[in-house]
Amino acid sequence: MACDGILIWLFLKPMNAKLNDKLSAALLCSCLLASPAALASSEKLELSGFGRVVAGFTDDADVSFEGYENELSFQDRRYVTNIDGLPGLVFNGVYNTNVRFRASYTTADFSVNLAEISAFADQLRSFGFAESADSLTMEGEFDIYQVGLALDELEYNLAWEWMKIESDTVLAPNIESYYVQGGLVFQPFTVHLTYADMATNPQSAATDIPLGLAPDLDQLYYAYQTVFARTQAADLESVTLGVRWDAGVRVAFKAEVTHYRGALGISTFEALGDRDAFDERVNLYQVGMEFVF
Repeated sequence: MACDGILIWLFLKPMNAKLNDKLSAALLCSCLLASPAALASSEKLELSGFGRVVAGFTDDADVSFEGYENELSFQDRRYVTNIDGLPGLVFNGVYNTNVRFRASYTTADFSVNLAEISAFADQLRSFGFAESADSLTMEGEFDIYQVGLALDELEYNLAWEWMKIESDTVLAPNIESYYVQGGLVFQPFTVHLTYADMATNPQSAATDIPLGLAPDLDQLYYAYQTVFARTQAADLESVTLGVRWDAGVRVAFKAEVTHYRGALGISTFEALGDRDAFDERVNLYQVGMEFVF
């Protein structure tokens, strides 16, 4: 069973904007929801806002602001999330007006309140299995590294970007991803093709619960392994075909179709129904309008 989805968006930006910072939302979100299973679900997925503050200058001030409130919702379940501080460095360079380079580093402390998992972790700790309990704690630090390069010509454009997320928390896997994009310009239309790949490097489960010594310990062992396996993210790759129509100086319309393929990794802490019928493929259709003011 393949799954399809539709997304409609409206994106506003000032006319003198150099680079949009939509990527920051995706980077931080990947720490928590790095799975095609989220796309496959028919349940509601909400983010109450995500982002960071970026400030810098070349000839003119270049400042953007986005905010994350403190709540994540998936499958009608809400998780209290805290991100303390979000310092980082961003370098933007332009060569010959059509070659752009970007490098950034961001770090932050984060925590997600997972009531059921926290209760199970407390139970493990009361039995003396501190290593297993600590491995189920969604609290720690992450570091984000990003490098990108883009070339814009009158008849075509090329872009490449690499990103890595490192975390000291077992439940938040290390993630490394990249994308390459190429587009052809047929004024007023632009056709583009993008390939993206994300590889996760999950942490290993704790080994302090013995297996085979007693039935009660065996049940606890398998319960821990089941919970731990459900929290692991999966690798993901995608191919996107898009069309942009510059209808005027200030407005453009977009349409994209993206095919996702990846293992069914559940990083949302909620079991999804009918998982055996999911063939690890998802199609996402997007239409939108970009208005420049």
